[in-house]
Amino acid sequence: MPNSLQLKVWTLIAYVIIMTLISIWLHEGTAPSSLLMAAGAFG
Repeated sequence: MPNSLQLKVWTLIAYVIIMTLISIWLHEGTAPSSLLMAAGAFG
């Protein structure tokens, strides 16, 4: 796997995890929209 692609994948994973944790902490249930935002940002 090229380093650039690997970095992109790990950045996306980290972003999704962070957004999910934030949504849990805020009790807003925004995980699905955060996942869509992450997919849009990296897509």
